[in-house]
Amino acid sequence: MSTEEKRYRVTAQLVSIHQIVVQGRDEDEARAIKHSFETKSDYKVQNDSGDVIFECLYFNDDAFEVRKFKSNVQAIRINGQNRRVVGWIRREEAKAVIEADEKRADVEFGHIKAGNGGLIQFFPEHLEVVKKYRSTTRLLRKE
Repeated sequence: MSTEEKRYRVTAQLVSIHQIVVQGRDEDEARAIKHSFETKSDYKVQNDSGDVIFECLYFNDDAFEVRKFKSNVQAIRINGQNRRVVGWIRREEAKAVIEADEKRADVEFGHIKAGNGGLIQFFPEHLEVVKKYRSTTRLLRKE
């Protein structure tokens, strides 16, 4: 672990825009999370068969979960009957993932409401870590 990585804590893997193209659709997790924030509503991503593969649950500002996790959106990956919570992703984190993918570079960000900011690491598609985690980005939050 590099010195830079020691400043951050790995909290979630988010799939980049180009990494998750589900049977021809260009929906991705970071954009789905951003959409959920913008519309203040739940949002589901489906594959071409109509199966839900990713879900964002939106919680209003006065919800207990928002106070506890400092985010309005819970991200969930779905594979058949299996549901796995990715985490509580903040708007600025989702935006930074999108920016990192577009720039194809690491992006630092600051938290708006709570937290110390963090770093989105970008990894080129040819690296083994990308194949292993099926993601070109990694979200690191500052301690």
